[in-house]
Amino acid sequence: MAWPILASPQVSGNFNISGPVKCKATNDNSQNIPSRSSMFQPSIWTDNYIQSLNSEYKDEKYAKKLRVLREEVRMMFNKMENEVDQLEIIDVLQRLGVDYHFNNEIRNMLDNIYNTQTSKLKNNLYATALKFRILRQHGYDISTDVFVGFQDEILDLKKDISAVDVEGMLSMYEASFHSFEDETILDEARDFTTKFLKDYLNQNGDNDIMSLQISSMVHRCI
Repeated sequence: MAWPILASPQVSGNFNISGPVKCKATNDNSQNIPSRSSMFQPSIWTDNYIQSLNSEYKDEKYAKKLRVLREEVRMMFNKMENEVDQLEIIDVLQRLGVDYHFNNEIRNMLDNIYNTQTSKLKNNLYATALKFRILRQHGYDISTDVFVGFQDEILDLKKDISAVDVEGMLSMYEASFHSFEDETILDEARDFTTKFLKDYLNQNGDNDIMSLQISSMVHRCI
């Protein structure tokens, strides 16, 4: 059994232009055509208005709170030894858009994860896909071979949805968007996991946290 592969149309051909290319007006009266820009009204958001905006969060008390919270997160980095926990905190910080505060900590953690060969994630689709995605997002050279052992599990269309690792499917779905050219295993995984996650939503609605996560992710990416 194999995942269906959707063929993409390809365009080929040679386009040769000889001699100089000259732009020419199609109408001698083109100078009488009003400029499109004249149809737009000026914005009410003037520079003076924008510069006058102020925020209470610029106060020193908020800056102090920021420093405290930042140090607490750094302490969390130092205490984490489990690889999945490390990947998850990086993922959370990225989703919140605050990961730039911890560039050095994240880089050191990912260097250690990348350089440490471990078999702990071997049978965990969720963790394997999460690791693949995070490392690729940060420019590490990680092969799609890490997913080869999961093909039979993912391709078993006869499985009842309740018996499938739904969290792993969502993680695999997200990872599939970080494919390079000719990485068919990820292209096929995206097709399959998309169908699976939509079927899961149709059966379960938005009745639990996992359904809400799937709904948010699938609707945003498709």
